[in-house]
Amino acid sequence: MCTNNSTPSYTTQYSTSSMDSNSNDSEGCSLENTIEYGPIKIRQIRKPAPTIATGRRPKSLVLTGDEAIKREQRREKNREAARKLKERRKLIEKELDQQLRDLEGEHSSLQNYLQQLRDRKQTLQTAV
Repeated sequence: MCTNNSTPSYTTQYSTSSMDSNSNDSEGCSLENTIEYGPIKIRQIRKPAPTIATGRRPKSLVLTGDEAIKREQRREKNREAARKLKERRKLIEKELDQQLRDLEGEHSSLQNYLQQLRDRKQTLQTAV
């Protein structure tokens, strides 16, 4: 396994010199951790998950006491916020749909008025 303390690098065929400088260091590494998606080559780096590295606890961890209560309160608060956001989005969508119908009706009436004006213009021109 290749041990390189640099940041993860993602390369494409259009890479600049930043990857080229790292490629000389990693020539001794095997390509078993490189994945190719057409012209894109991605080198996977085996590191612990960022949630564990930052101290964030996984959902599956069973908590007890105050920590469990706080987690449940936070989740409930998040559910309520998500529900309110969903309602707000539906309300905005409904208002926009109504505004669209109003504007389409106005457009239709203006098109009719324009056609009436064209017809009147045509009758006046033929009368002269």
